[in-house]
Amino acid sequence: MTNNVQDKKIYWQTRRGVLELDFVLQNFWHDYGSHMGVEQKNLFSKALTCQDPELLAYLVYRSSKPIDQDCLAMV
Repeated sequence: MTNNVQDKKIYWQTRRGVLELDFVLQNFWHDYGSHMGVEQKNLFSKALTCQDPELLAYLVYRSSKPIDQDCLAMV
């Protein structure tokens, strides 16, 4: 997958429908996406496969930690 196609796919994955997640994820992608390597982008995309309640707990409320160690490194 070319970087441009992968970047567009990740951008659409950041659009969640939960305002808090949209704000956090889209701002993160906007600020850091262009500086990330392929491996980091793959890891971020993998983290985005989590369900919204899990992501809210990890990123917004910080009430729990991801079980996946790779995702923990990204958080």
